[in-house]
Amino acid sequence: MQLRLTLFTLFLSLLLSNCHSSRKATHKNTGKADATINPPSSQEKTPATSPLEKKPVWAPQKYSYNPSRTKLIDIIHTKLEVNFLWDQARMNGKATLTLKPWFHPQDSVVLDAKGFDILTISLIKNNSLQKLIYKYNNQELTIQLDKKYSRDEAFQIVIEYIAKPEELKSHGGSDAITDDKGLYFINYDGKNPRKPKQIWTQGETQSNSCWFPTIDSPNERTTQEMYITVDPKYKTLSNGILVSSTQNPNGTRTDYWKMDLPHAPYLFMMAVGEFSVIKDSWRGIEVSYYVEKEYEPYARLIFGNTPEMIEFFSTKLGVKFAWPKYSQIVVRDFVSGAMENTTATVHSGVLQHDAREHLDETHEDIISHELFHHWFGDLVTCESWSNLPLNESFATYGEYLWIEHKYGKQEADLHLDDDLANYLAEASQKREPLIRYYYKSREDMFDGHSYQKGGRVLHVLRNYLGDDAFFAGLKLYLAQNTFSDVEIDELRMAFEEICGEDLHWFFDQWFLQPGHPELSISYAYDTTQKQAVIYLKQAQNLQYMPVYRLPVYISITENNQVREIPVTFETKDTTFKFPTNTIPQNIVFDSKKMLLARIKEEKPQAYWLFQAKNGANFKQKQSALANLSADLEEEQVLNIFVELLDDPFWAIRLEALDQLQTRSSIPSSVLEKIKVLAQKDPKAAIRKSAMNWLVEIVADKENSQFSAAEKSPLKAIFSAGLSDSSYSVMGAALTGLYLADSVAGVQQAEIISKQENPKLMSQVAEIYFLANHPKAYEHAIKTIEMMDDGYDKFLLISLLGSYLHNQDEATQNKGLNFLKDIAKNNPVWWMRLGVVRVLAEFMDREDIQQFFEEYKKIETNPRILNMLKN
Repeated sequence: MQLRLTLFTLFLSLLLSNCHSSRKATHKNTGKADATINPPSSQEKTPATSPLEKKPVWAPQKYSYNPSRTKLIDIIHTKLEVNFLWDQARMNGKATLTLKPWFHPQDSVVLDAKGFDILTISLIKNNSLQKLIYKYNNQELTIQLDKKYSRDEAFQIVIEYIAKPEELKSHGGSDAITDDKGLYFINYDGKNPRKPKQIWTQGETQSNSCWFPTIDSPNERTTQEMYITVDPKYKTLSNGILVSSTQNPNGTRTDYWKMDLPHAPYLFMMAVGEFSVIKDSWRGIEVSYYVEKEYEPYARLIFGNTPEMIEFFSTKLGVKFAWPKYSQIVVRDFVSGAMENTTATVHSGVLQHDAREHLDETHEDIISHELFHHWFGDLVTCESWSNLPLNESFATYGEYLWIEHKYGKQEADLHLDDDLANYLAEASQKREPLIRYYYKSREDMFDGHSYQKGGRVLHVLRNYLGDDAFFAGLKLYLAQNTFSDVEIDELRMAFEEICGEDLHWFFDQWFLQPGHPELSISYAYDTTQKQAVIYLKQAQNLQYMPVYRLPVYISITENNQVREIPVTFETKDTTFKFPTNTIPQNIVFDSKKMLLARIKEEKPQAYWLFQAKNGANFKQKQSALANLSADLEEEQVLNIFVELLDDPFWAIRLEALDQLQTRSSIPSSVLEKIKVLAQKDPKAAIRKSAMNWLVEIVADKENSQFSAAEKSPLKAIFSAGLSDSSYSVMGAALTGLYLADSVAGVQQAEIISKQENPKLMSQVAEIYFLANHPKAYEHAIKTIEMMDDGYDKFLLISLLGSYLHNQDEATQNKGLNFLKDIAKNNPVWWMRLGVVRVLAEFMDREDIQQFFEEYKKIETNPRILNMLKN
């Protein structure tokens, strides 16, 4: 499951981004290479919360213990036969389950089955059906058997039922999975001509029991058969292999899918729709991509690296891809980023894009994440949601491994640094152990801890053990636990068996304790002893977090020679001293930049300047630029930033460009450099950032340092930018052109709108709003209906709300009714929240007040309800 960027996560990240120490200067630099920074006072104490102090907002919460599900009955095999009542958004189902007691004899079966109409339940006995007595409370189905069965006796029951997902009360899901109806009918009534009719499922965490009866727990495993009957115009997809397609006398077609290998019920899937299927292969195994017809030409561009990914992961892990095929399908209105259903990953609509959009974002992190789950999550599955990091932390680290392999370590480290920033943003509000047995809701496990923190912890473990031991440990762990469920100790023991070391200390501090190290670091040089001195302090709140044992490297550079020194930092306060022949040019703590920690680092400006130019990796340079940004008014610092606009690695160029924008003024020569970057840099992200800077210069009509004569040439740059290969650059250029020449901007917007690409249409909508264009309303509505749920769609809805304030009553009424419909019917809670925020701006209207009174009765998400109370 890919953790989707939600509105809540976005707001939190924006709010807390300035807390990320590596991106913010922490002191005024001295400018002297041999400056001595005073060591911490011996009387200084690490802050601790006294009984009278307020409990931190992030303090770990302890709820009831959540054990793994007790195994009374085991499902050996699941056979499902389904067809659909499209006009009612219902499914006719027949489930034939082969079961046996797990260990103790049983005379009844309890199955998860949510919101069904149960028609009949029978036992297959002597080739005939024997009716069984059952009890059903709309959530669980308790079936009385004809006798008590021993663990050596298998039996079969047949359940005929109707699934009614649209009539289920949703519990709102989580940040990662925004709804829990299990089975989804998209545009089933065909009212939206811009959206295809589709059916798809989403089982994690325990929502597949909304469309078939099962033991809906990650520590259950079963093989599977699926008979899906549909109109012949539709393609189907499910787990395993398509064995046959049979034309039926009534004009329908039945596809028979079979999965002979056992997997957890939450990994079952089904999809129906009008898809183009593009087939690829890996070592003779089918690899296929399901997309809408319009995107068929781009399917290999989007997914074409999948066979190479399978080969790389199989080789790197020493465990071959175990499954009979691998398919990926893109669906509309998916309630998450993506889902790793065994052999059949479902992706959200964001994966469906053309060649120009691909320049802005390939989404290979999502593709690699879901594929890596086929080892960690599908082949070996967490036994309970408390152990979810054994699925999601690995899949997140799989993103890193693929990027490192395909695009190099700098790109991978950049990706991992973003993961760290996302986790630290979440940690300002929440700090829990990675392995959580005392969660409030299993959905709470799907957060920046299980994903980003866990991935970073695996990176720390890899750096500690070394590649040989790390990957040998993973190979043993997978081999020992294939087709079974696991808890954290089984991972620890696999690594211990390989490396011969007791690793309780590592797993305890990183997996079983909350929080992270908060380090304060300063440097000095002892001229008498000729020693470099490093003062280290663990400043985290020790009432809630441990003192960490941190094996790291410290690098010292003398005469342009770098010395890497391994150290272990394992006390609250530590001082390291290293002999040197001369005053160091730089000292770097954690020179490999692999730690998961919040670090406040004080060192002389000369060290930062040297590090910015000569850093050994992306993070060394990036942190130097961030710490120098407070001194950008100084010429020598400015010169370093300008120099790094030509750095070979694009992310350093982008960091330098973004930080330069914080300077109070920039020389005209730098403006010329920005113009060149906006037009010629090979990386779209840099061209976009530079183009947006030029847009800001044009927009600042009164206070800009640049004259009208200097601004005038920018119109030509914006006009040229409309031909940029990247949509994001093109959109920025369109805004700039409108600000420079509103008539020309509107003319170009009208031309661009004919391309009917949602990305471009969204940009056009913004221009139409600014110009109060007569087509603004209809264009915005059309664009919103075409867009998949995401931040771009939310932003456009927000702009629509602002636009409606200044429109006539008829237009305002139409627009608000459109937004009300989204608030009531959109399955994604944070999209509903965004729309509710927009509607709340019109509370002076009586109809909006009435709407909210009614809306409170139907909304189920606690975050939205809490906002409505306020």
